[in-house]
Formats: sequence, structure tokens, C-alpha cells
Amino acid sequence: MFYRLMERENNPLTREEICSMLWPEAEVEQKLAQISIIIRNMKAKFLEFGFEGKTLRTRRGVGYVLCQGFYHLLKNAAVEEERQSQANTLALKKTV
Repeated sequence: MFYRLMERENNPLTREEICSMLWPEAEVEQKLAQISIIIRNMKAKFLEFGFEGKTLRTRRGVGYVLCQGFYHLLKNAAVEEERQSQANTLALKKTV
């Protein structure tokens, strides 16, 4: 679900999409309450990892979206990690 939120950037992930992604065989109405619990747990986990402030926003009647500041922080970290990985690969190739 987190990956899908990252993919969507500023486009909300609807509760129905989350239901079909997590429970493809279940009735959507039966699982809607569980989505709220999952979102609350995700926010708590972000806080536990040190991400203070707004991370995940509920767009009432629409769905869920990562807050822009949090999204850009994660995106920049992923880009930097990819650059570092490529640099390490190049350094390893030069030593071989």
C-alpha cells in the first residue's frame, strides 16, 4: 500500500482501491473500518521512525495521499540511495 501511495504522488488512493488491493475476494463494505486502522497504524509507524508532522493525509470522501513534504523527502532519499548504489557498483567494477 505504501508503494502505491508513492506511485500516486498527489493522486489519492481510494478506500475501494485499497480494499481490492488487500482483500481482492472480500466485500468492500466489510473491510472499510479496517482501512482506517491500517492508516492510523501507518501514521504511528512513521512517527516511530522519526517522521514528525504531516505524513499521510485523509481526503475526506476521496481517499488517502502522502503529504507533499513527506513525499518529496522520501523521493529525494530514494534518488540519493540509487546514486550511492550506482557509485558503489562502479567502484566495485573498477577494483575487479
